[in-house]
Amino acid sequence: MRRKKFIFIPFIAVGMIALISLVVMELWNWLMPAIFGLGVITFWQALGILILSKILFGGFRGGRGGCCGHRHGGHHYWKHKFKHKWQNMSEEERTRWEEKFGGRCGYSGKQNDAGNVTTEQKE
Repeated sequence: MRRKKFIFIPFIAVGMIALISLVVMELWNWLMPAIFGLGVITFWQALGILILSKILFGGFRGGRGGCCGHRHGGHHYWKHKFKHKWQNMSEEERTRWEEKFGGRCGYSGKQNDAGNVTTEQKE
């Protein structure tokens, strides 16, 4: 029964890619000739632009990736990584870290009772 549901996934993926390529083509042909004086493009050229932009700006990571479902490279990943690092520091290491980095941008890292790092504005 489950196999019958998954047989449609490739068709849905191809349909979504075609739809997005069509949107890219229509937007390009509507905006670019009027704004920049560029020529119109075909569906296949729009698909090529879509793939090129994915390579240049999005990569092909896919999936969840990272620790605890956090994607690498995002703000949440670094926040999560720092939280783990902070929890494993000794009191001496935390004090040294606060002395070295705590005064930057007017904020100081403090640990609450739950072991989470909070930032408080210095006065």
